[in-house]
Amino acid sequence: MLNSFDILINGHQFKKLYEREYDWVMKKYNLKKIEIEILYFISQCGEHNTAKDIAQIQYISKAHISNSIEDLSHKKYISVIGDSTDRRYMHLNVTESASPVIEDIEKVREHLLDILFHNITEEESELMIRISKKIVDNISEELK
Repeated sequence: MLNSFDILINGHQFKKLYEREYDWVMKKYNLKKIEIEILYFISQCGEHNTAKDIAQIQYISKAHISNSIEDLSHKKYISVIGDSTDRRYMHLNVTESASPVIEDIEKVREHLLDILFHNITEEESELMIRISKKIVDNISEELK
């Protein structure tokens, strides 16, 4: 029988919750899950705003990124700007018209965190975050 940790790292239960919570955003803005993830990433990434950065940090395939960038650009949610020193790189920035979308994404993310950390003390939450960071670092190191 699977224990709670097995269920957690498998991710299916979280995926189902994630899809349920984001469903209204996807419908409202005609976005795919991957487009929401990429748009949110671009809104938070600072200078790590290239397709290569998304692929390396988010572990999303280049094909998915390319298609999503094209769709998000057509919807006027992101702008694509060539790098001034290296023309191979294109920098991605959110546009003003993406602001309501990002606000709704942030509402969903906040609600998901409320669900995930319900009945969890601040100390438990801080410990979980520290342990999660170590696990992510371990996985990243192994995948190099």
